[in-house]
Parts: sequence; structure tokens; C-alpha cells
Amino acid sequence: MSFLLISALKDLKRRFADPTALVIWISMPVMLGGLMGLLGVGGGATPTAHLLIVNQDDSLIGSLLIGALGQGEMGEFLSVEDVSLEAGQERIGDGDGTALLIVPEGFVSALLNDESTALTLITNPAQRIFPAIIVEGLEILGEAVFYGQRLLGEPIRELADGPPPGQDFFDSATIADLSAQINNRMTAAGDLLFPPVFDLDFGGADTEAEEDGGAVNTGFDFARLFLPGMIFMSILFIAQGMSDDLWKEKQAATLRRAVSSPNSLLLFVAGKLLAGLVLMAMVATMALLVGVFAFDMSPLRAPLAVVWCAYAGTALLCLFFFIAILGSTQRAANLISTMTLFPLMMIGGSVFPFELMPVWMRAVGAWTPNGLAVVQLRELL
Repeated sequence: MSFLLISALKDLKRRFADPTALVIWISMPVMLGGLMGLLGVGGGATPTAHLLIVNQDDSLIGSLLIGALGQGEMGEFLSVEDVSLEAGQERIGDGDGTALLIVPEGFVSALLNDESTALTLITNPAQRIFPAIIVEGLEILGEAVFYGQRLLGEPIRELADGPPPGQDFFDSATIADLSAQINNRMTAAGDLLFPPVFDLDFGGADTEAEEDGGAVNTGFDFARLFLPGMIFMSILFIAQGMSDDLWKEKQAATLRRAVSSPNSLLLFVAGKLLAGLVLMAMVATMALLVGVFAFDMSPLRAPLAVVWCAYAGTALLCLFFFIAILGSTQRAANLISTMTLFPLMMIGGSVFPFELMPVWMRAVGAWTPNGLAVVQLRELL
């Protein structure tokens, strides 16, 4: 047992004597987690598009429609601001805003009377995603107006024209007739409108709420999605780096001395595995601390996750030890291990989460050595 510990301590000292490689291995999940935090993955404010509107149509209906753009669910990603034409053109020219929408005079009247009209939209060329969303939204609005005209155009135009000359209000019979027309048209189209003709099933999304220590976590959990793969990416690099140590021991003649010594060669190799286990536990601990403090992961789940990472990482180290001894030279062994490492990372969920992969690739990747480990770690977290 003392020889096992001496062998493990010797390898740990050698690893700590190369701080550059050690820092890269340990800090990799921390750096990647920090990049995720900078991208707002950790629950920051939702980015919003800023739409400047020049309303040249003074109608009440137009003002109500424009005011509704920034309300409700649309208000979560769209902020609306009324500006003058000169101020709007100047601000969008300076890059202040996502887009400038100009509503021409008589716009609502043209819509009600089924006449040709147009909105003018000037987008900010420095932005790409939000201007495209606004353009798509306006195109959908145009489609809605078209079909709304076909469905309810006649009664709405009659209401918009106002009471007959000499009357301040519609008589009761006219109101009843218009209401009946609208009701009959909506009833006729009810099978298409209520409910919709198709349902969306987001079967692949994890939308279930998870209760953890009394707190409810809902929505798309980026930490759970990316962090397990990041941890095992680092573990794979450690396994490849430590497997190369067998060839360094051979070149330094320490492997020959270990074979000729009275101590078992099994204990010599087991010491290397023990040193790798310690390093992998350190990497997993630092990565999971990032998850606890930056992504509100449960600290109660971290200890068992560290144990699993160390155990699965040691198994991966055994795999790379076996790959290392297949090469006839150190260079050949490095080539074989590299050709094994990167496909495992790509398909095994260490670079891209399984949810972003095609179905066939996900099915294969989940049965790779690191893929099995990533899946189990996600279950533990």
C-alpha cells in the first residue's frame, strides 16, 4: 500500500511541476462557464429590440394598434417608443434603436376600405437578429390583415363609416344586424380558428419544473445542458495527457526499474490511476463550484457528482492507457490517442449537447464511453 501511495504522490508531484498543463486542465470548465455567463446564460436580463415609431396617422384605432405592440408577451422582447420623423431618422442613423417604423397618414382608413397602403421600415444594419424578427412580425401582421378583411371587412367598414347623416348614433336594429353578421362569420370559421388546425408538440424540450430544495427551476437550463460535457472534455484531456506518461516513464528508464523492483507493477500503474483520479476530482470540483455559484445548481448534488466524475474519469484513463500501449512508438501512440479523443468529444456530448445533435448521432453518442458518463452526470445534477 505504501508503494501505491508513493507512486501516486510521485505522479502528482510531476504534474504539479508542470503548472501550465495543470492550469489548462483545471481552468478549462471554469473558462467555458465564464464565457457562458458573459453570454447571459446564467439568467441575466432578456435582450429586447427597440422599435422607434413615427405615427403620422392620428386615428384612434391606429394609436391603439401601435400601443399594443409593446404590451403582453411582445413586451418581453420589444420596447416601443413614439418619436418624430426627424428625431427617428437621426437616431436610427446613429445606430440608436433596432428599427424605425413610419406609419403613413390615412393608414387605418386604407386598411378598413381595403385600399393599397404601405408601412416604411428602416432597420439598423449593425443588428441582425432583432430587425429580422420585426420584419417577420410585420409580414405576419400583413397576412392577418388580409384574412381579417376577407372575414370581417364588410361589417367593420360599415361601423367605421359611422352613423347615417343626421344621426349621432347607430339605431338598435343596425347594431343588432352588424353584431349578428360578425357572430355568424366567426361561427362559420370557428373550426379553423378555435382551436387552431394544428398543435405544436415540443417533445424534445425539457419543460418540466424541477423542485430542488424548495425552489422551482423552470425553462431552458443551460448549465445542465452544457456543464456535464465541459467537465468530461477536461477529463478526456487529462486522460490523454496522463496516458502519454507511460512512454515518458519508458524513456526515462523508470518503467524498467519498476518492472525489476520487488514491488508489483500493478501497484505502479494503480498509482498512476490514483493520481489521475485526484486530478479529475479537482477539475470536477472546480467546475461544479462554478455551477453552484453562477447557475444556482443545488450544492447537495455536487458531492455525488464529483465522485461520479472521478470514477468515470478513471475508467476513461484506463481506456487511454490501453490505447497508449497499442502504439509501437510514442509518436504512434499520440496519433492513435488523438484520433480517439476528438471523435469521442464531438459525438459523446462533450462539445455539443445531445439535444443539438441529429437523432442518429445522439443515439450513437449516448453509448460512447464519455457519452455514458455525461448522461449519468446530467441525471445526478
